[in-house]
Amino acid sequence: MSVNQVWRLYYEPELESFTHEFIDPTAQRVIQFIGDHVPDAETLLKNKLDNAGKLLSFILDMEPLQVLAEMSRDTNRFRPIGGALQIAKVYQSGTSEFFGIMWPSMSGKPTFLGRHLPEHDIPTVRLFDPDYATLIEDALPELLTAIEPELYGSDHDFLMECYPDGQLKPQLPEKKRHKLKKIIQHAAYKKYCAEQSAVREAANE
Repeated sequence: MSVNQVWRLYYEPELESFTHEFIDPTAQRVIQFIGDHVPDAETLLKNKLDNAGKLLSFILDMEPLQVLAEMSRDTNRFRPIGGALQIAKVYQSGTSEFFGIMWPSMSGKPTFLGRHLPEHDIPTVRLFDPDYATLIEDALPELLTAIEPELYGSDHDFLMECYPDGQLKPQLPEKKRHKLKKIIQHAAYKKYCAEQSAVREAANE
């Protein structure tokens, strides 16, 4: 049986070579910043957790990502750090996922792996909000009162399950939320095409 381990690699001037240090992940929640301004990053994270009342419990969400976004946008204080964030996640199964991010804010442009994406040619990647470090696709409408069978077709029963009484069911699994977004997007496009067709027919009468 394989055992996951975390090692810190660093350069030791006295040895004039790189060396390593084993980090016991069972002893504490492990966060590792690498690169420039590491002490500043650690201080910012500590302050953020302290302000949120999480410092003693060390319960983390996406605070480290918020720290990186804050530092990357503050080019006056942290000049070596800059540009849109590149985000990836390694799941317990060993699979990985790369994410995009709106940059430098939600009013900015979508980026992926550090480069801006054409607005109408965004690849099928999930995007982060840099201010709140949340996935944008999770922003589903809280109310959906007009669940029309002719509009949603075979997905109608799924919509009714997720929107009982027209209100979004709380704590839906991520997989269902992702499916919901795709269904609603498709329905909105389908409705738009129908409306445009009706406008053209009216103009030709």
